Amino acid sequence: MQYAGGNAAAVNLISGLAVAAAGAFALAGPRGFAGLQSGSALLGAWLIIAGPILTRKHPIADSMYWSDSWAGGVLIALAAASLAAVARRRPARR
Repeated sequence: MQYAGGNAAAVNLISGLAVAAAGAFALAGPRGFAGLQSGSALLGAWLIIAGPILTRKHPIADSMYWSDSWAGGVLIALAAASLAAVARRRPARR
């Protein structure tokens, strides 16, 4: 039984670094990159589904499972808000 959560910790570390990199690139761009925000939303979805995938092979602590699920949901919500803000700043195409 892998209750320490080694695989889940690795998933969290890699996902966290990817989200930080996407956020840094989005902030560095003059318009905010919608593609990077979409990538953040996909990483949030990955955090939500990673728990059940990892639990099938190696059980993880319930607290880590729920923490990943909540963090993924928050990440998706923030990415959606950022996409909406980018869409509002963009001039209408004619």
